[in-house]
Amino acid sequence: MDRHSNITNKTIAVSSLLSLLLLLTLTLTLLSRINASIDNVATLSAVDALPLLSTTEAVNTSRLYSDIADYGILAQYSSGDSSEFNAFFIGFLVVILALSVLMLISMWMVFERAGRPGWASIIPIYNVWVIAEIGGKPGWMGLVAAFVNAIPLVGPIISLVLWIMIYIGVANSFGRGTGFGFGLAFLPFIFFPILAFAKDTVLIPPMTPTPAV
Repeated sequence: MDRHSNITNKTIAVSSLLSLLLLLTLTLTLLSRINASIDNVATLSAVDALPLLSTTEAVNTSRLYSDIADYGILAQYSSGDSSEFNAFFIGFLVVILALSVLMLISMWMVFERAGRPGWASIIPIYNVWVIAEIGGKPGWMGLVAAFVNAIPLVGPIISLVLWIMIYIGVANSFGRGTGFGFGLAFLPFIFFPILAFAKDTVLIPPMTPTPAV
């Protein structure tokens, strides 16, 4: 049964990864087509611009050709600026998607190391309940931390405090200190992969009180 469960979890992880890669491919294809369309508009020829300029301004020939030359220069600058922006946007999107895949795999592994099903990490609402329980806190605390942001002003502060408490609990559950818990709260893209891939990451069972004699 355990072997079958592990195979199923790995299959789900691979399927999720392939889905994200497919989304990345489709997004890059769409952005490349948008970039090509912008370049086509920005590189409008002077011949195409001539009727527009001549009908909107009654100017002499020299002024007209001067405007056309200026328009060509502006079109080149616009084309260059749009290409740089698109390249930056595509690079930013690739980084975000790569970090999302890394977090997906890391959270999956952390859940499994805590004795929970890996698929629970990708189920909205249920995953915050489980991560709170992994941190030794009641599941409702994770729900409150996730939804209290809707309260103006004080909501984000309460959410931050609750998440810090939860992540410190998660760190302690795996034998890590309070500082590591703060790292999980503020730098999750770094500390969750450490928690997931470190060989010494072992779940420490909660201490049970010694019965009185």
